[in-house]
Amino acid sequence: MQIVHSAASDQTEADETPRVLIVDDDAAIRKMLVDVLSLEGFHTETARDGREALAVLEDGRKRIMLLDLMMPIMDGWEVCRHLAVRPALRQHLSIILMSAGEKLEQARDLQVEGYLAKPFDVDHLLECLNPFVTDAQS
Repeated sequence: MQIVHSAASDQTEADETPRVLIVDDDAAIRKMLVDVLSLEGFHTETARDGREALAVLEDGRKRIMLLDLMMPIMDGWEVCRHLAVRPALRQHLSIILMSAGEKLEQARDLQVEGYLAKPFDVDHLLECLNPFVTDAQS
């Protein structure tokens, strides 16, 4: 399992519960992530595909986005391309890509803050999110 972190930017305000947008077409993965992250004190939101995710992001709130690369309708690559030309939305996000290891290797040119290889366990997920939460609280 591979987890890579880039430098985390200040994406959540210190007095705010960290907000995580979970973008995955697999309902079981979305539910598991909501359950785990809610127990850890995160405010969670979900989207089934990139189109739904972009609609959620329109409010301009600061978020960490767990973004699956392989989805129908609009995949993670396309979401990243849309955000690249919308800096006002992108500046409020820390993006962590989720996918099988070989897909993550293909996505290294995307400008994201982290990578989480599937399958992953809860400890690895929390380890991946920790730099973003720590930076926000300092």
